[in-house]
Amino acid sequence: LNVLAVKKRSGIYNSRLISACRNSPGFKLCSFVHVKKCLMYIHERMQYMKAQEYCEDL
Repeated sequence: LNVLAVKKRSGIYNSRLISACRNSPGFKLCSFVHVKKCLMYIHERMQYMKAQEYCEDL
């Protein structure tokens, strides 16, 4: 996962989601595509916690 590239693209929300993904049990499966899916939830005005849960479930 290229953290810098993700941060540059979408700012602090990405940073938080990356942290959530990193801290999740499935971190090894985490990828840029998964993080982008999490961000889509935020862009669609879902609550941050919901997006975080989605990220952790991946």
